[in-house]
Amino acid sequence: MTSNKLPPPAFEQRLNRYEEKLSLIKKQIRTTSILRLVMFFSTVIGIYILSSVSYIPVILLGISG
Repeated sequence: MTSNKLPPPAFEQRLNRYEEKLSLIKKQIRTTSILRLVMFFSTVIGIYILSSVSYIPVILLGISG
C-alpha cells in the first residue's frame, strides 16, 4: 500500500544542485584526462624525433615531460 509520492521540492532542488556540480566535475576530469594524454603523446613523439639528433634533448624532454 505504498503510494508513489513525489519528493519534496527541497529535495529536488538539492538533487538538481548536486547533479550540476557532478556534471561540472566530470567535465573537469575529462579535460584533465585529455590534457594528460596530449602531454604523454607529445613527449613520446618528441623523444622519437629528437633521438636521432642527440641524447641531451631526449634526456631534457624526458625529465620535463
